[in-house]
Amino acid sequence: MQLAQAALRSRKGLVITEANWVPTLDQEMFLLPAMRGDKPLDQWCYSWWQLSPGAISAWLEVIGFEVVKHYQHQQLYSKMQIYVPHFTIVARRSR
Repeated sequence: MQLAQAALRSRKGLVITEANWVPTLDQEMFLLPAMRGDKPLDQWCYSWWQLSPGAISAWLEVIGFEVVKHYQHQQLYSKMQIYVPHFTIVARRSR
């Protein structure tokens, strides 16, 4: 389900968790395969686009949500046995 569709169906709030492959970028959206360097695509890229936490937070505010919490954390990617940076955004519908 797309984020826009989930937001339309949400009465109270949303929790969004996403990999953050380039955690130094905060207000952008970028094509991940273009950033993989010389690594084979199947060893680096697991999605096509990266939406930064700042971009998602700004978009949520535009469509009527207030960001309540923003977490940074690591998740184990078991296929490659590496920890990948992630973010979680907790947002509630503005009144």
